[in-house]
Parts: sequence; structure tokens; C-alpha cells
Amino acid sequence: SVRAGGEPGTHVVGFDGVADRIQLEHRARGRAVFALGAVMAAEWMDGRTGLVTFEELVDEFVAGGRRETP
Repeated sequence: SVRAGGEPGTHVVGFDGVADRIQLEHRARGRAVFALGAVMAAEWMDGRTGLVTFEELVDEFVAGGRRETP
């Protein structure tokens, strides 16, 4: 993660192999996107109990936001 200049955040994840490297980069243009993500995660948590993982949150958002019974 880098926070410099006019961009409030740049995040990079990479997968390094023997023959090549794949890199995914996210550049935030404003801080509002981070607040939106926090609000969406809080809404997702509403009504859930116990320990939940970030993977569960991502899996549900990728599946189109369908909520399974906790």
C-alpha cells in the first residue's frame, strides 16, 4: 500500500511464478470508497453472530449479494 501525492491509496497484489508474474493494482481516487466499503461490510454484518471471515464477505458479494441464513 502506498499513500503519496494525489492518490489516497494504491494497493498491489502479485502472484510470482517461475516464468512470469501477475500483478493486480487498485488506485483509489478518493477516500470515500474506503468509507463505502466499511459501511457495506457493517451492513453485511447486521444480524450475524459469531466469528465471520473476510472470505465469507467476499464470496457473498461475488455471488451477487445473496444472503444465506447465518
